[in-house]
Amino acid sequence: MSQKIVTNLFRYATGSGADSLTVNARPGQVTLDCRLPGGRVLTLAIPPRLEEEFLIVLRRLLQLAPGELVAGRAGKLRHKDCQFDFRLIVRPDKDGEKIVVSIVNNPSRLWRLNQLGLSTVDLRVVKDFLQTGSGLMAVSSPARQGKSATLSALLLEQNDPQRNVYWLSNGSEVAGEIAGVNYLPASPAIWEKILNHDSDLIFSDDLPDDRSIAYALRAAATGRSVIIALKADTAGQARDQILAVAAQNGFPAAVLKLVLNQRLADWPHLESKRTTGQRTLIGRFDIWRPRI
Repeated sequence: MSQKIVTNLFRYATGSGADSLTVNARPGQVTLDCRLPGGRVLTLAIPPRLEEEFLIVLRRLLQLAPGELVAGRAGKLRHKDCQFDFRLIVRPDKDGEKIVVSIVNNPSRLWRLNQLGLSTVDLRVVKDFLQTGSGLMAVSSPARQGKSATLSALLLEQNDPQRNVYWLSNGSEVAGEIAGVNYLPASPAIWEKILNHDSDLIFSDDLPDDRSIAYALRAAATGRSVIIALKADTAGQARDQILAVAAQNGFPAAVLKLVLNQRLADWPHLESKRTTGQRTLIGRFDIWRPRI
């Protein structure tokens, strides 16, 4: 079994939103359990003739010595486009061993806008906003439904060496750092600093509260292009929260140009085929924009 096959299994699992992978290795039976969003568990059985080689390759990737037992060791898997951080537990289990890989963050693969699952019409709407160069766009979704990946795709679309670009976040993952972008914590002091300096384009991931939304609105009201991500079940819910903050702080509702809400879903294999390089999961998008 090649290393590529094992890394593809990991890439599929993490691309599906798995937060942990558990290998149950017993004589004559090796299985891989992927814990998916919503508590679902997908179990993959390794063919008997490949079990030994699978465990050898797996241990090599996880940098485990033969027979080594660990408890909570941090590690990184870096192999081409399969990249993530994890915590590792290896312990005896019945007649074999259990290897638990708890994923700290999703794969740091950067997706392009046309790989997210946007329809042709919705993609045009998003690109129209990006070309305007000012105003506020919000990317919303429930937890672990692809907000950061979409925000990164928008950053790739907009990043320009001639522009002063900032990415603000507090502990949320960045799907691969991009050269030329200023990555900073999303503290009030940092917001004040970039608002008082030349900043053309501001991204802010997982805004935690109304105060942070107010900073984003303030930045957009001064002619900057601002794209934020926040948790919301629907585009309407995100819109209402942002407009309420705008009203409380005296910002015009017209500052908010677009809300893109999303959820991840399995590919509809019977309806369409997944193209090469496309995500394992596809985004289902709902867009709100003001009526003209």
